[in-house]
Amino acid sequence: MKIRLSSLSILVMVFAFATTSMAQNTQQSKDRVAEIRRIYNEAQANAKRSADNMVSVTQREKSDGHTSIVTQDFFYTVGIVEGPEIPYYKLNLLRRTVKGTIDTYEEFLFDDEESLVFYFYSGEEEKGVKVETRWYAGAADDGTALTVKKFTDTKTNKDVTSRYADRLGMPWDEGFMHRYANDMQEAFNHITLRGWD
Repeated sequence: MKIRLSSLSILVMVFAFATTSMAQNTQQSKDRVAEIRRIYNEAQANAKRSADNMVSVTQREKSDGHTSIVTQDFFYTVGIVEGPEIPYYKLNLLRRTVKGTIDTYEEFLFDDEESLVFYFYSGEEEKGVKVETRWYAGAADDGTALTVKKFTDTKTNKDVTSRYADRLGMPWDEGFMHRYANDMQEAFNHITLRGWD
């Protein structure tokens, strides 16, 4: 009996293997994701509980005839600077919502050292298909970032990730994501007058 595999079958097997190998396999990787989720849940609870520790900026953006409304909600924690006992605001969570031609939602989570540890993106990949991306700092088996992407059919709510095997990267490159997160930290510092330190 001779087994013949089509190129599509081979591609599906390669994708399945690649997806499995990208997953978190080591206990260290699983522990890192669990730690980030703990920080995330804490930040979400703080954001829900304390609307006083939030700054919201909404702006209208126009380009090429399209108009978008962008809302950025900065959630922060308050610490005390030793010495003069001055309140010190640390960016904890940034939620960014874009309403326009394409609606998107993003979250940037920062740890106590104000380093980006988690990024979430949700948007429409194409008509009827939603994409979600989760990025975990230092959570891959080799200590680099772990990126998990899922595609969902919005009509049936079924996972259709296997149809988009060629689109498993970030919605934008990782370097841009870090620059954007740093820019938002700087904006937050200026809004809360920390930029004058």
